[in-house]
Amino acid sequence: MSNETILIMDDESVTLDMYKSYLEPAYRVFTANSGKDGMKILEMVKPDLVLIDWMMQPMNGLDTTTYIKQHCDVPVIMISSRYVKSEIDYALDHGVNDYLVKPVEKQQLLELMRKYL
Repeated sequence: MSNETILIMDDESVTLDMYKSYLEPAYRVFTANSGKDGMKILEMVKPDLVLIDWMMQPMNGLDTTTYIKQHCDVPVIMISSRYVKSEIDYALDHGVNDYLVKPVEKQQLLELMRKYL
């Protein structure tokens, strides 16, 4: 088991469970089904990496990323079904370190995570 902690934020519990199964037991994993809950966990656990969905409500992934970047120095990988290049570029220009388009395979996610851990 790694000492590295991952925070996953997504409003779909099925998606949270899937990504958690990809990462445990190799990483300590915390999940949140909203940006607001994720910010609370962020303060408590100080993760090494955040995986975040764009289309959460009421606070979307970009707004949550802005908060994260203002309060700590942690890489953020956005995982979203939004696939238009201009939207991906917008996310990358607004604090997201990297971007994956759903659906995401386990190996694809782990390889990208290694870049930041």
